[in-house]
Amino acid sequence: MNKNTNKIKTLALTLALCLALVCFAPAVSADAFESEPTYEHMYYFSDYYDAERIFNQVFVDELEYVENFHLEQIDVSNIVNYLDNFSCTVEDDSLVVFELRNMLTDYGVRLKDIFEDMYSKNCRIMFINGMEEVRMLDWNMNLYDCPYTEFLDYVDIHINLDIFTVFVDTILEKAETDGQISNTTFILDGTLVYRDLLENFYFPDYINDWYWEANYGIVQCWFLDYYLLPYFYMRYAEIDEFMAKDNLGELLTEYGIKIICHTGGNNYYDLLNDIEISLYDRDFSDYIYNEQVFAIGTSWQDEYFVNEWLYSLRTYQETSYEFFPIYFYNENNFDLWISEDEYFRTASGTEYFMENIFPDIALAFASGDDLSVYDNWDGRCVVTHKPIYAGENGWLNMYMRVLPYCSEKRDWLEYFGH
Repeated sequence: MNKNTNKIKTLALTLALCLALVCFAPAVSADAFESEPTYEHMYYFSDYYDAERIFNQVFVDELEYVENFHLEQIDVSNIVNYLDNFSCTVEDDSLVVFELRNMLTDYGVRLKDIFEDMYSKNCRIMFINGMEEVRMLDWNMNLYDCPYTEFLDYVDIHINLDIFTVFVDTILEKAETDGQISNTTFILDGTLVYRDLLENFYFPDYINDWYWEANYGIVQCWFLDYYLLPYFYMRYAEIDEFMAKDNLGELLTEYGIKIICHTGGNNYYDLLNDIEISLYDRDFSDYIYNEQVFAIGTSWQDEYFVNEWLYSLRTYQETSYEFFPIYFYNENNFDLWISEDEYFRTASGTEYFMENIFPDIALAFASGDDLSVYDNWDGRCVVTHKPIYAGENGWLNMYMRVLPYCSEKRDWLEYFGH
């Protein structure tokens, strides 16, 4: 039994005894905070735009026994320079919350020096970030031995807010059969492949040459470059490494993969064949037909755009009697006209967590309580918490697969397939 399974079982049992009224929110007894505090200083370093509100509501207003509060807002456009020239003198025996929602792998090496110094001063450290830990790994893909995540050895609790990576990996795993994927159509909404790229870019060549462009660090489309195409390369390089390097798109077509993107209204674009199609076309059903079809979208554009895509796609399903799963990452918590059912699955962002669960974790952290109750995710830190919880109709994986395609670093491409 792996470490993550034990974590999930332990957390599930504990939460089952503790939760009440608030869905999945770990309850913390008021008695837990009656002891005298051991920390006089609390520091909150954050690149989050709403950090000041959280700082005041969760920490300043609630931690009456902490005498000195320090908030330092990190400029999102200048994170590297900030970390390289970190100048804040943190007092011994302090509480430290360090938040990087805009995390990149290379920040890890810089954070090691900062956190090691705080650790040597007997500080209690919470790290909050917006990148799934697997994405921070090097080509060895080892959660517990990687220079980019060594800084987590000095952290008391790591709160990981990246739900989207788990969302994508869950869908990809559902599409697989024995670790391989074929004869599958992916219908993407316009938030995953931007319209301006569709108008000015020839995707068949881009996908065929993806391996070489990735090696040069070229990024054309964030979702394709960091999720879908590295995943396809990883899977098909195992079958035909040379073809995957030189003609990935042709290899995908050979194995029955179709990638179709919404361009607005009832219109779609075939990325592999450079063809525009419409839901109104008589042969649309034949065009998307496959052994399995998955539609994927997000709330990253305005509500009108989102509902336009969902409405047209669901209307097509109901009129054609051809139903396939639509997976929707509703990070912005839009009110959708469509209700969740077996063909429409949603995943929420972290707003509920930050408003209802995080304050309890913060209080437990500040009071010096045992934080192991919140350890529900596999990771290098002694306590890793991800705001994904088991539910009656839950469909998201309660784990993240440690696979090379997930890594933000491209060094795995050099070694994979040899």
